[in-house]
Amino acid sequence: MRKKRHVCSDILVKQKGFTLLSTLLTIAILFITVPFLEYITKSLSYTTNYTDLSANQLFHFMRDDLIRSTDYTIGNQVVSLKAIDGTTVTYEKYEDIIRRQVDSTGHEVVIRNVKSLSFEEISYGIKTIIITMDGAVYEKKFTIYN
Repeated sequence: MRKKRHVCSDILVKQKGFTLLSTLLTIAILFITVPFLEYITKSLSYTTNYTDLSANQLFHFMRDDLIRSTDYTIGNQVVSLKAIDGTTVTYEKYEDIIRRQVDSTGHEVVIRNVKSLSFEEISYGIKTIIITMDGAVYEKKFTIYN
């Protein structure tokens, strides 16, 4: 067997690989399809149940606090619940959120994007109505057993 003295070997005729033409064709296809992908993703609509879950969670928290309370007062977009242990829990609209505070310290954001909040005393408890920025209305009546 004879050793070759140079590094370069002969080029095979049927060698496969990328050519400039195939690379340009691939780039052209990508540039044509990318704008359509953006249009398709923008046209997809999705629905979220975030607000529904937040409203149900608010009503759940209020129910639990009402069960633990001995007295309540209703004001303009605020309800205060006097708990058995002496703490006062308030639910109120603050800007576009409804927050929960214990003894007027700190706050927990319970629901966002709220247009209005109203509390109404009814014969057997409290009626709560929440209207969100997108017009959804959530209403709950709480029975108070004394």
